[in-house]
Amino acid sequence: MENLRVKRRRIVFFFAILLLASLLFIQLSYSLESTIVTLSSSGTIGTSGNSSIMPLHVSGRYIENSLGQIVTLKGFNKNGFEDYPQGSWQDASGGYSYGIFNNATVNANLQAMKADGVNLVRISSDSMYALNPTDLNYIAQLAQLAAPQGIYISYCLRQNNASGQPLVLYNDPGNGYINSPRDFVNMWGNISLTLKSYPNVIFELQNEPEDYIHTLAPIFQSCINNIRSTGATNLILIEFDAGIYYDFGPGGGNSGMSWVGAGVNFTNPNNFNGEQMNLNDSAGNLVYSTHVYLNGNFYSSANGYATDYNTTDFNYACQQLGLFAVSAKYPLIIGEIGENLNDGNTAAQLTWYKYACNLFLSNGIGVVNWWWYPSGSGTGYDTLTGGPNFALNSAGQATSTIFLSYP
Repeated sequence: MENLRVKRRRIVFFFAILLLASLLFIQLSYSLESTIVTLSSSGTIGTSGNSSIMPLHVSGRYIENSLGQIVTLKGFNKNGFEDYPQGSWQDASGGYSYGIFNNATVNANLQAMKADGVNLVRISSDSMYALNPTDLNYIAQLAQLAAPQGIYISYCLRQNNASGQPLVLYNDPGNGYINSPRDFVNMWGNISLTLKSYPNVIFELQNEPEDYIHTLAPIFQSCINNIRSTGATNLILIEFDAGIYYDFGPGGGNSGMSWVGAGVNFTNPNNFNGEQMNLNDSAGNLVYSTHVYLNGNFYSSANGYATDYNTTDFNYACQQLGLFAVSAKYPLIIGEIGENLNDGNTAAQLTWYKYACNLFLSNGIGVVNWWWYPSGSGTGYDTLTGGPNFALNSAGQATSTIFLSYP
């Protein structure tokens, strides 16, 4: 009888200890919601309440987070990193600074972007900054600040026209930075070593590369392999040429997305224009991209090459050029798209822009506006007025309204 009492006491004591441990675990989990998550290298990723950033991966034609939720990327191209490793930034008062990375100013921009429905910021950097560890650290800082806002960073290399770089960074002998394809491949390995621990960084190999596909594809494949050899599983984004274009005139030329290859079902003859890259990724995390601009890209040679604003024609052209064929098999992002406020027909531009963004997003295709910059750049593609609190112009307002309608 005494032994039975002892056994019962031991059982009660055991369950009491188990209950206490459970309560302590719940309290600890709750307290971690607003702390800093320390990564194995390259610094920390902040969290804000329940808004911690999660790694992305490819699942079929979709991008998903680590909970298996589909993530459609929507964002702005951010100017300045092509000329300065720190970027250029407007502050909340409307002032503007070049080559200064101020955490408070950068964070204010990111918060404003988030309020406008953004979950992606695309930046384009010069190779000389990518090769400098101090300069590359600014991208790490940007990733740290973007994470609590739930924002991903697409880090893209681009040619710097001011320094005379050609449209392919790996073929620029004598510039002192990248003098061979091997230099280009090694550069991406070094970038990966620095940024791989940031789950919100996407590696975009090069902006609008122009070369023969049979030359470009092996170099890109080597970059992919080198990135993966570092242990990085970040998304890798691939694009080719300066985007798509279509001539609605009889026998007109076009440039589509047949370059992707890799099992895409290009059923229309206009989808196929020649060589294919057929890239592969051991991590299965390749994403494809192209750029879409109306002016100079969608026109009719039978009508004096005038811009075609017809939205029905645009939808037809996208089908003909293989955008929907690619997006039926792989994740696709429109890495640049914008409304040209200098066009002279702003109303038609805005109608087309709204239609195009909704067309892409409703089909699960990501959209990145060109660009988050105050009016006065001279390009006609600005989205900010230059006024306080990151006030949006008509293009910016349209972009925000569309992004917010696709949570």
